[in-house]
Amino acid sequence: MTKKIAVLMSTYNGAKYVEEQIASIFESFEVAGMSGHLFIRDDFSKDNTLSLVTNLKKKYNEITVLQSYSNLGFKLSFWELLKHTEGYDYYFFSDQDDIWDPDKVKIFVNNFDGLNNTYSDTVPLCVYSDLLMFGSVLSKQIKVSDYFRWNHSLDGVPNWFFANTITGASMAINDSLRKFLVSLPISFIEEEFYHDSFIAKIVGSIGKFKYIPLPLTKYRQHTENQSKKWGQKHTLKQSIEARKNDFIIQIIIAEKLLTYFKMHGLAYNDNGILHVLRSFLNNNHYSRIANSIKISRYLIPVIKPVLYRKVIFIFITSFYSNKFINSCKNKKIVNYRFVG
Repeated sequence: MTKKIAVLMSTYNGAKYVEEQIASIFESFEVAGMSGHLFIRDDFSKDNTLSLVTNLKKKYNEITVLQSYSNLGFKLSFWELLKHTEGYDYYFFSDQDDIWDPDKVKIFVNNFDGLNNTYSDTVPLCVYSDLLMFGSVLSKQIKVSDYFRWNHSLDGVPNWFFANTITGASMAINDSLRKFLVSLPISFIEEEFYHDSFIAKIVGSIGKFKYIPLPLTKYRQHTENQSKKWGQKHTLKQSIEARKNDFIIQIIIAEKLLTYFKMHGLAYNDNGILHVLRSFLNNNHYSRIANSIKISRYLIPVIKPVLYRKVIFIFITSFYSNKFINSCKNKKIVNYRFVG
């Protein structure tokens, strides 16, 4: 039976590249001998992106532009798309400025078929691939896996609680995962900075996933990227303070999520990490050092070698005081930052 496929795209000031991306998406469906529907939510662009994609509906019948009334940011904009597009088998995420490989749709669907032969329709599934980074801020084209030094044999939970190796532009999910995601309290996604890292934590905990070691998306990098800001520099003090907050936020979010699964009787994978996280957050200083070492086992290389990341993590988290941790537990988290 032919699968129904939706592509979800959030746009913002993307007039320069979006038409090329849309053309590549429909070319990939044509190569696969399939049809797909592109849903676009424009996040209150200040340029002519909205009028451009609206006019493209004349060329491509399978485009729906969702009405939007405010700027939500790319993360919540994608979440709105997930909530308002139902009835499809698979949902691909798409940036506005990339280029899809002609074989992307075909290869992704073949990999979903392989998972469907093993698991029932009720199992949340995610398929994702490598990407080829290119653009004005790079001296050469390079695969994302090489740029970040990702080792995809380590993919999954608990590792995804502390570093994400799935890029939203190269991700597709099934309807079972979509339904579960939109059923969760909105506070979970509000706490995260990226929608893809949150989806990775969810599917790594309660679902199944498949990595395709092929760069099936040309991942354009430029100074106007919405999800990655190039050229930003920080002082040593700023870097240490950012890591101090990032590490405790990672731990608090992971503990909250796993506690939610446990309270709602959901089967989840955690490899015993929930007990370690709770001990870290609630016990004395010496116990915290021991648990820092245990948590560091789940760190993976991200640009820096893994030993460097482990040493920095243990060093910084070992100095957390009970007062600091208790104050963090009582603060609201929005976009991976404490507020209030």
